[in-house]
Formats: sequence, structure tokens, C-alpha cells
Amino acid sequence: MSDADDAYREAQRLIAAAQASGATRLDLATPKTRALADLPPELSTLTALTWLDLRGTQVTDLSPLTPLTALTTLDLERTSVGEGTPVTVRGELGGR
Repeated sequence: MSDADDAYREAQRLIAAAQASGATRLDLATPKTRALADLPPELSTLTALTWLDLRGTQVTDLSPLTPLTALTTLDLERTSVGEGTPVTVRGELGGR
């Protein structure tokens, strides 16, 4: 089992906990998720999410975030998402 597999499973666990609690914030910038390369599709079900931290992950595909229309803060610091990565911004992404 690879570090990326372990990170994916940990992300799934954190997403499930967020679903169960109705959380509006999700921190995927943990030591256990640093090797996360692919966002689990379950993330797209967290439509009330307003804050998401992906700092330090290996994520490049942000398409699972499309349904997250309430998202106002997205931290991509130290990720593989670069200037060439298309990101669609709705509302005032970045918080207040």
C-alpha cells in the first residue's frame, strides 16, 4: 500500500466525518494526507462546505470541487496546482 493510498483513505475518513457532522470546514492539510493526489468523489457531496484546506497535498485536479458552491475559502498553498491549472471562481472565493 502506497502513501498516496493511505492519504486517500484518510481523506475519505475525514470527509465521512464532515458529512456526519454537517461540517462547513474541512482540513485535508494533515500529516496523514500530504501524499493525497486525487480528491475522493465523496468530497463533492459536502455542498455546505465554506472552507477547505488542501495545503501541502499533491492534488492537481480540482473538478470534484465544482458542486461546492458555498465554498468561500480554498487554501492551495504548497500544492501542485499552478498557474496553468484552470480554476473557476464563484462568488468571493478567498473569504472575507
